[in-house]
Amino acid sequence: MAQWIGQLLIVLAIRSFPAPPALSAAAAPMMHPVSALPARTSTATLEPTVAADAVSVIDVKSGAALYAQSAAKPQPLASITKLMTALVVADRNPDWQALVVMQPSDQRTGGRTLLIPGDTVSVDDLFHLMLIASSNESAIALARSTGLTPQAFVAAMNRKAKDLGLASLHFADPAGLEPGNTGTAQDVARLGQRALKKPVIAAAVSQATATVVVRNTGERRVAETTNVLLKTTSADARPRMVGGKTGYLDEAGYNFVVVFEQQGNQVSVAMLGAHSADARWHDSVRLAEWIYSNYRWPELGG
Repeated sequence: MAQWIGQLLIVLAIRSFPAPPALSAAAAPMMHPVSALPARTSTATLEPTVAADAVSVIDVKSGAALYAQSAAKPQPLASITKLMTALVVADRNPDWQALVVMQPSDQRTGGRTLLIPGDTVSVDDLFHLMLIASSNESAIALARSTGLTPQAFVAAMNRKAKDLGLASLHFADPAGLEPGNTGTAQDVARLGQRALKKPVIAAAVSQATATVVVRNTGERRVAETTNVLLKTTSADARPRMVGGKTGYLDEAGYNFVVVFEQQGNQVSVAMLGAHSADARWHDSVRLAEWIYSNYRWPELGG
């Protein structure tokens, strides 16, 4: 009898402890069998050295880190910030054809001014000008078009980063003009990974030009991409560039996050604080080529 009572007390004690809360899908760590990860084929080839303050390359499918150089060091993001602005806007399922009248409060110094107060354009126009030509006034007007206050929109950006598990990312404005927009190269590579999974974002950042018609004047304006690789890389290049987003501030240097693909395998390359514009183009391609030459992806299916 005494033994039976002791066992009953143990069972009751165990049941008195609440079960641990389940992790959300975004916050839960990604678990992959080792066989599903890209594998380094040889350690004889030296890893390339990149002239940038922080670099990260990850496998898009698994999230596995393939290359890192000061990847955990927080850096100013500059206009890479606009990828998070795009995610927040896209999540709200906007009316893409809704019209927005540009206001004096939308204007920002820095970069090329593409829209002026009084111009009437669609939400879709703003979205594409922001991602293709990195238009600052478009980013501000796009955030305003959601109906959120500037403070509330920035709060939504920071919530989205948290939801995605990108703990190092912190946002201060939708355009990326504030040095307070910061994050690590590792999380920027993951931001590129997540952003380009959205078809509307992937389609925009793969275009070399944005054409808009100002509705109240009928004027047609064409803006070129800030991503030089879109204009200089052939469509059949290997690896193929899926799309990317640039950034520059005096405090940040030259930033770039870009997704490449070869034989169906995608990698996201984040380069923060490159020492020149040419360096970010050259080194991102060089890194991708090195990754595809030195890693083997598992054969899936069959």
